[in-house]
Amino acid sequence: MDDTIREGGASWDELTSEEQHLYGRIGYESNRREGNAVWREWRSYRLAGAAIILGIVLAVGMVVFALRSQKPEVVVQVVQVDEESKMVKIGVPIALLDYKPHDGAYRDMVSMWVYKRQSRDDSPSEVQARADWHWLYLHTCGMARKMLQAAEQVEKPFDRSIAKTRQVKVETVTQTDDPKRFHVHWRSTTIEKANPEAIPASWTTSFTVGRVTPASKADANQNNLGLCVTWYDDHQRQ
Repeated sequence: MDDTIREGGASWDELTSEEQHLYGRIGYESNRREGNAVWREWRSYRLAGAAIILGIVLAVGMVVFALRSQKPEVVVQVVQVDEESKMVKIGVPIALLDYKPHDGAYRDMVSMWVYKRQSRDDSPSEVQARADWHWLYLHTCGMARKMLQAAEQVEKPFDRSIAKTRQVKVETVTQTDDPKRFHVHWRSTTIEKANPEAIPASWTTSFTVGRVTPASKADANQNNLGLCVTWYDDHQRQ
């Protein structure tokens, strides 16, 4: 019998066995093709979803890698100068924040901080002033950074139209019972062009200090121990 289907409205019981077999094969093939189409559609959606998730993961990974690559891994290598004036390495390199600087490093830092923060010249160039304040920001963190930003807005250290000269001389640096607190005693001599008379004053600046990780290699070159001022207060002495 050829593969033709009887026309008309014949019921299943009226069909011959060959016709029933033919209809069964057609129904099976139709169901199989429909099932394959549904499965292929489901697989396409699943593959598309997996591709989107993989793309998101890769994008996040690239961002994290880029951020980590920008942040330098700073270490400290302790050295000692021998009798022949050669530097000899002592121990292995230590992660920056795991290294404990000597008190002298903090003393030098707060002393320089006062000098760069308070001194003022009447040079028409603002290059040195910007360099000094860049150094200040690299050595300032926490609440002290917000205080420094507020002071910059008020004092306008880069405005060369403000004709004022202030010379600063650090006298002593003392450390309290708290190893993270220092007092810097210093003197200033201020001269304004509108009033050429020198005005001396004595000051004490109190500090608390901490540590910070440099954000770049250039920053690490200027603050290789990660020292920073976390809070400060200026008090004029009588």
